[in-house]
Amino acid sequence: MKYLTFLVILFFANRAFTQQTLATIYIEYKQLQEYGSTFKQWINKDSIIFTTIASIPYYKEIIILEDGKLVKVSDRIKYAKEFEEQRLKDSAITVNLEQPFRTRKNNSNILYSSIMIDYNKKKYYVVDTLAEMSNWVLHNDTLHILGFKCQKATTNFSGVNYTAFFTTELNFTYGPRNFRGLPGLILKVNNDDESFGYIVTQIKYPFIGELPKVESDGQFMTAKEFAKIAESINQLRMQKMMNLKNIKDLNK
Repeated sequence: MKYLTFLVILFFANRAFTQQTLATIYIEYKQLQEYGSTFKQWINKDSIIFTTIASIPYYKEIIILEDGKLVKVSDRIKYAKEFEEQRLKDSAITVNLEQPFRTRKNNSNILYSSIMIDYNKKKYYVVDTLAEMSNWVLHNDTLHILGFKCQKATTNFSGVNYTAFFTTELNFTYGPRNFRGLPGLILKVNNDDESFGYIVTQIKYPFIGELPKVESDGQFMTAKEFAKIAESINQLRMQKMMNLKNIKDLNK
């Protein structure tokens, strides 16, 4: 009787655990480029949520203001202070739970973004319509990634050829960022010369934890409208940097 009772408890415990946790998977993708960024995603049967800001562990180069001009620098010894300031600045952003997130419903091309801009202290709720991504061609080639057997697929999207490897062992029709449309989870995708692409580095399935919230209380606008605001803010930032540089020169 004790043995039977244990089996019954174990059955219901396992069933409850499955129902509670199998709905969500947590994934981290890394860009294929050297020193590429890492992106976090949460996927369930209804939607996908992913980070807008990348977690950047290392910089190959940064942009600084030098002699009144914005320039890219890669000398980590000469510009050690600037590299460290940039790292600390972005680390503070990426660990902030209020960072922007994006979300899409399952099989939907409508993308929603919650974006907070520190410069003007405003929050925006941006909606965008993504182009269709459904003309994949399946191939017999296979590849194992993190222990999952993946099948090859190719497509041409916006004039660029892409190769993806997806697994039907994880039954989600998503991939990194906005790649989608295959009968399984995309674990790797790249263009022909692999100058652009993503590969999975971590999977937690089932995921146990709190999902990030995509706030919808910001100013509602389209992606095109937000792009104009972002460009305007970038110009203001650059002008402010130039003004500060001019003031410093006057005080020399």
